[in-house]
Parts: sequence; structure tokens; C-alpha cells
Amino acid sequence: MAALVQFFTGKGYVVGTDLLGAPYDWRLAADGQGEYFSRLQALIENATEVNGSPVTLVAHSMGGLMSLKFLQSKTASWKAKYIKSYVPLDAPWGGAVNALMGVISGYAFGEVDVPHDWFRPLQIHTPSMAFFQPVPGTGNDGTFGKDTVLVKTPSKTYSAFDILQILQDEGLPAMSAMYQEISPLLGESAFGAPGVNTYVVYGYNVTTACGLQYSADFSAGVTPGVPSTMYYQCNPDGDGTVNINSLMRAELSWASDPAQAGFALNVTRIKGMTHMDAVTNAQALQYIFNLVSSD
Repeated sequence: MAALVQFFTGKGYVVGTDLLGAPYDWRLAADGQGEYFSRLQALIENATEVNGSPVTLVAHSMGGLMSLKFLQSKTASWKAKYIKSYVPLDAPWGGAVNALMGVISGYAFGEVDVPHDWFRPLQIHTPSMAFFQPVPGTGNDGTFGKDTVLVKTPSKTYSAFDILQILQDEGLPAMSAMYQEISPLLGESAFGAPGVNTYVVYGYNVTTACGLQYSADFSAGVTPGVPSTMYYQCNPDGDGTVNINSLMRAELSWASDPAQAGFALNVTRIKGMTHMDAVTNAQALQYIFNLVSSD
């Protein structure tokens, strides 16, 4: 976020006054953020009082999921008083195949000098990874359909509806339990609109894995190697981390949601912007600045 802070301070914003950060424990899913949500509410209310105007809430990646759950928990009157607009950047609304790879065999977030499975011991015990898995659904609303194969092994194929089976086949009881508890938080019935003016921003036209093939069947106690094949042709678009259907879920689902009636729902797509570049991309930063500067 350093580039974002530098950009806004260069425009005259003051850290701690009208430019405030709200970091959260990324290891937890939204259902474990109760204390954080209380602190976030207090921060927003204080910022509104100090500056004399409601806030623009900017969130990147999984922060988009956390802030959505926060906004869903607030009353319409509270949001009307304290939230001017909501700007989620590259939010994985429908999960990501790369997150599934993380719990299967490890995902190093593009770090070429880090072994693929270096993060896996943490990833298979972290609730947020259960929160980030591909969401099963109809497949035409930003979710992953039953007929979309995400993982292949010599004797099995798995869709988003089979993620629990993958975890069980790999002998991961802790992640299996977390997935069963947490995955409904982004299910089709739980993905309600935020009920505030919303300006979705995401990158596209970046090669993004949409399917994984492993050379051996999964078995308990054995960490698979890197996928023998990572499929890109099934739906190659995305931001390099999050699949395009997932990035589009908000616009596909909220346009007809009664909770969003009367509020803006605008989408800005930036060609070639990667997931991690969303908080440094000049076009994205200028767009956010123009939003917060408008009346």
C-alpha cells in the first residue's frame, strides 16, 4: 500500500487525519473478524466526525471480501451516514483456482525464489484460505459451475463442488472442517450487495490458471508436487491471480439486487493490470483520487 499512501500524500492528504489504514489479520476469515469490525466501525465514525464528511472505503484483494461482510452487517441508516463510496480492487468475489492450488500443493504468490510448497503448512491451517476457495454455483454469475473441471488426477476429476472431497482425499481434517464452516460465507445466498455506492476496479487480460492437473492421485500425508499441467485455455483471462469470472461476480450479481437499488454500481476494468499492481497502477490510483475528490 506504500505507493497508494505516497500518491495521496502527494495530493495533500494527511496520514492519520483524512488518509487512514485499517489492516486486518489476513489469516482469519470474515467470521473471525468481529473485534476488527468493531475497530473499523469506530475508525470510520471518528474519521467522519473529524473530517465532516463520510468516508470512501478502499479495499484490495481479500480486503474486498472482508469489507463486503462488514458492510452487509451494518444498517442502511449507518451506511448512509458514514459511507460515501466503496472501492474494491481486484476482489476475489468467487474465489480463485490459485487458492485451491495453495491447499493442494502450495502456492508461492508468484515469488520465483520461494519453493512452491513453502507456504503450504500455513495455507492448510489458515481460515482465510478456506474463504478464498472457488465458490460452487451456477457458473454464470461469477461462481464456478458443476461442469467446470478445476482439478484432474489420473483417476479423478474435481469441480468446485468437490473441494471438500479434495481435502478429504489429501487427509486434511483441519482444512476440511474450516472449509465446511467458512465456505457458505460467500455462497450464492450470502453474496448480497453492499448497499452503498460501489465502484469495482479490477485488472484483466493477464494469463491466469483456471485448471490444474496432477500426475498422481491424492493421498493422505503426501504433498503433491507442482501441477504437471496448469490449464489456461479454459478461461485464460483474469488478473494473474484471480479468475475473470470471480472478478466479475459483483457486477453479475448485484445489478439486480434490491439492496443495491438507488446506489451506484460502476465497473472499471484495466487491461493488463495484475492482482498485485492494483495498489500501484497509475490509472487505478487516479481513478480512486477522482472518486474521493468528487462531491
